[in-house]
Amino acid sequence: MRNSINTPSRFQDYFDNKWLLWTLFLLAVILKSVLLRSYLYIDGDRGLQVVAALELAKGNGYTIPLVDLNNINQVTNRVLLEWPPLYSIILAALLTITGGDLITSSMVIEITGVILYLGAIWWLAKFICLPRMVQMMLVWFKATEVYEGMYYSFPTDIIATACLLWAVYYFMKWLDQQSLHYIFIVAAFLSAAFLFRYIYITSLFVLPVLLIWNGWRKNDNTYVRAGLMMALLVSLSIIIYLGFNKINTGSFTYLEEWKKGFYPAKAFNLVPLFWQAITHVTFLCMQFSILFDTPFSLFHSFLKRTSEIILVLMIITWITRTRTYDLLLQRRREQQYFLSSGLICIPFMVVLVILSIHIDFSDEDGGGWSYLIEDRYFLFPLTLILFAIAWRLYMRQWNRSGMQRVLKIAFVSALAFQVTHTIYIVAKRAVLIKTEDPFLPDGAVAGWSSYKALIDEGYKNGNDVVLFSLGYGDAFFAAQEKVKVFRLIRDLRPDSRIKLMRPTTVVLSLPSRDIKFLAPFLDRYGFQPRKVFSNTVHFITHLKPVIND
Repeated sequence: MRNSINTPSRFQDYFDNKWLLWTLFLLAVILKSVLLRSYLYIDGDRGLQVVAALELAKGNGYTIPLVDLNNINQVTNRVLLEWPPLYSIILAALLTITGGDLITSSMVIEITGVILYLGAIWWLAKFICLPRMVQMMLVWFKATEVYEGMYYSFPTDIIATACLLWAVYYFMKWLDQQSLHYIFIVAAFLSAAFLFRYIYITSLFVLPVLLIWNGWRKNDNTYVRAGLMMALLVSLSIIIYLGFNKINTGSFTYLEEWKKGFYPAKAFNLVPLFWQAITHVTFLCMQFSILFDTPFSLFHSFLKRTSEIILVLMIITWITRTRTYDLLLQRRREQQYFLSSGLICIPFMVVLVILSIHIDFSDEDGGGWSYLIEDRYFLFPLTLILFAIAWRLYMRQWNRSGMQRVLKIAFVSALAFQVTHTIYIVAKRAVLIKTEDPFLPDGAVAGWSSYKALIDEGYKNGNDVVLFSLGYGDAFFAAQEKVKVFRLIRDLRPDSRIKLMRPTTVVLSLPSRDIKFLAPFLDRYGFQPRKVFSNTVHFITHLKPVIND
């Protein structure tokens, strides 16, 4: 290869029109927003965060109302550990403004996240001097990105990633101008990324340490001071929030409450990141499976292995060409971007591997779930991979120009396929926005209908009603039905004792695998199975206070 050049395109002139660029950007925002709205369910992760937002709006702080076995009639508000608080704080503020309209409030956050996410892609692409046509291609790749977590309405993936992308952008702005206010902006975006998603705490100190290291190597105190100030500001957000958790709950995060194990095989079950960056992997694997009557895993495994090979080759090439091991920030903006973003990904990926092989999910979801197989955790690395592909194709002149042309055509074709497929999805799902009930998603209909019948039975008997369930969405359902909740299902033991002060109906959602283990507990309190699902069983019992139980 020769020196980097900007490869001209006969279409490039059309993209010199700023009105065209802004129109394409707004269309991308609209498409992504409608797609997310069609999957907007108040269930799963969002369900528990919504409950915390509702409690915030009531003045109860970042908590959820729970009971424990010592008195299942007494509700205590407890700090929510599963997520950091920023999403719920913003949602609570919007609920106050909108008069409690959950759908509108949720979508305001979603659209804001989309604008920040796609805007960061555009501004980063502009800053490293990619051609305008390529800038819009990258925006549309990300606008039409369909990742598996989207189907389950995880609310903070996009906006948290957007914050991290903007942190990188303003980091490079500081390298250009060394203006103090950029340090505060970077620290604010880094802290926001962490306060939306725990996982980004792993990379918060990469940029400060990179500045300090470069200041030491270059004998430039400006870099050192900027790095120290950024690290201090980020540390404050971490210390304040995690300290609050520790003081109020005894734990820094929810991970301390999970069982630990050792499952090294899960370290190799990684999302095919290279292909996921430029296409809809799940859809392609499903079509391959149907077309050739083969297991879904066959083609998916092929994509994983080839993805790993391609990424290793890309990383080796990058290191040998840019002397990355020196960790020196160069003048060229694309080097600044790839170095800073690449380093951010390292601790992030290492922690995901450690969590995957260490957290005990051996019996859940068939024993195969891990952090590494959920593509929603990789939105930042996927963006970096996409930028690297675009840079190699459009900013370097290859010796094999014919191969380069073929790969450019393949890149554009991948974008055309992805856009077409996403528009098809939106066309199919847009009509569901008016007909589907976000408060009763399809995946929860059967379970929540079963709960409703059992709860009504308890109320008919004049009893207090308590739902024993670990499900995040079930906590939201219980809040709607004004039912008390016990969530520590994993802490139940055969000899567990329930204490109550008044007649109470207990509705228990129990994983099928735990029934045999908890049989003495179920028998002691007369739990009767009422509804059987593939992985869970719903039980009910009507209890009365017993002296000296």
